[in-house]
Amino acid sequence: MMSLKTIREAAAWLRDFDERQVTITFHGGEPPLLAGADFYREALPLLSEELAHLKPAFASRPISGG
Repeated sequence: MMSLKTIREAAAWLRDFDERQVTITFHGGEPPLLAGADFYREALPLLSEELAHLKPAFASRPISGG
């Protein structure tokens, strides 16, 4: 699972990268392996605030092995 530290680093990199709208997609394994609600409660506001000028959109894509 991606750490909040990695989320912060990605936000810092994206902040000055471009001026176009950004869509952040969270990919995961089987549904039980997806990050829990607590992770998203912290990550989504952090990304929304840090990247407000890029009008971030969010998506989730679970990946099934079978």
